[in-house]
This record gives sequence, structure tokens and C-alpha cells, in this order.
Amino acid sequence: MWVADITSRWFIFDTDGNLEEIWGSGGREPGQFNFRYDYGNGNVGEVASVTFAGDGSCYVADAFNNRVQRFSSARNFIGSWGSRGSGDGQFLLPASITIDRDGTVLVTDAERGDIQRFTPEGVFISLFDANGSANSNLVTPLVAVMDSADRMYVVEAEANRIRVFDRKGTQLFAFGLNTGSFSGLRIPTDIAIDAHGIVYVVDSEMNRIVLFASAGNFVHEFGGAGTDGGQFQRTGGVALSGDGAVYVTDWEGNRIQKFQLTDTLPIGKK
Repeated sequence: MWVADITSRWFIFDTDGNLEEIWGSGGREPGQFNFRYDYGNGNVGEVASVTFAGDGSCYVADAFNNRVQRFSSARNFIGSWGSRGSGDGQFLLPASITIDRDGTVLVTDAERGDIQRFTPEGVFISLFDANGSANSNLVTPLVAVMDSADRMYVVEAEANRIRVFDRKGTQLFAFGLNTGSFSGLRIPTDIAIDAHGIVYVVDSEMNRIVLFASAGNFVHEFGGAGTDGGQFQRTGGVALSGDGAVYVTDWEGNRIQKFQLTDTLPIGKK
């Protein structure tokens, strides 16, 4: 389990929470990162993401250096691409990376409001939707993930919703807003999908994790504000393991909490 720290380093833990390694450092050189930026007046941005390819190599969204870095399975630097700007292959705030089943690397840019496609080597291919309609009105897209049916779920933080597209960029549906039976998301920041198709969404301002069916129907929620086990001071990210464990980062609590699933619903906590 990899956890980004505001010092622009990766803390690597085993599944029981034992620290195995600290990797990386702050800076602009290869293998260095910048995950935190002070805009002034107490406004601080903190963004980081790592995604692994099938061969064990990884891609890091080096957000405030406006680039993507690629590393081997042994964490040796392979290459990087990107610079600040709005042109093809440039970034304003690369927030997350996902890899399509054909190996295409898709980079979500929260400030540009779009998703760009690249080869594994970083050669620009196209926008996620070649016609521009899916990208032209994305609102602070922080994370995009693919499910087993090749649908892309995009977290739009400031729109308080999840939008779902097919591989060509056609919108299929959206969910997360107030529906009467569900109170609505407030600044969602991360998403994960389990083997059952259940969608886990980090609802950061509500300090909770919300579960939806793959079609967007509300299923369950857990969490709440506080410092006890199972409570959060500001939820940040969520990750799933093959044994049904759910890991949730508690930003202001400076901790990771682990939950175990039974019948796809979280019970117990550590």
C-alpha cells in the first residue's frame, strides 16, 4: 500500500500497516516529486497519485511539477513527460492516472478539466473524447477509473457527482447528487470499484465512504466526523485489496484505517 505524504514522499506499507519503505523526495529532478503547493492566504493544494501497470511498472502523477513520471517495477526511473500548459501533452494539474486494457495511459487533469490519452511511453494520442463533448464540461475531475465492463467513472469534485462514460467518451449516466433517498455527495475526492461491481466513493466534506451499485444506486455508507475508529477528520482516498479489505486515508487525522468486508459491506475496523 502506497501513501503520499505532504513532504512529496511515498510511504510504502504492507497490508497490516507495517512500514516497509519510504521512497522519493521533494524536487524537480527525475525521481523527485511535488505533491504540495502553497497558493497563499492559507490555501494549500495537495495532490498525488500512483498507478501500476501489469508488468509492475508504475506511473506517478507529479501534480505540481506538471508531469507524469514512469518507473520500473524496481522503481528505477524510465522517463517522464509533460510541462505546464494547455496544449496536447501538457498539464495544469495532473491529478490521477488510469491504464486502459489496451495499455493506453489516461491522465486526468483537474485544472484543465479534461482527460488525455497517451502511449505507455508518453506520446500524446488524443483527448479521452475525440469530439470534445465529454471533456468540455468536466468540473474538477480528480480521479477516473475503469470497471470490468470498460466503463469509465470520473469523479467531479466541485460538481459533487460521478459521471460514467463508455470507452469512446459517450456519457452513459451520472450519480451522486441528492435523490431524496440519498443526501448527495459533498466534494468527492476518490473512487474504487470492487470485484462485485460496488463503487466506493470518498465523500470528503461529509467524512464518509459511500457505496453505490455499478448503475449508481445508493447501497450503503460508513464513517462520520470524529477521532474514534471508524470516524474521520477528513477522508481523502480509498483503496481495495483482493481479500476484501478497504483502506481509507484520514487526511487531517494523519492515519490510515482498515475495514473488512462481509457480503460487500464493511464491518469491523482497525
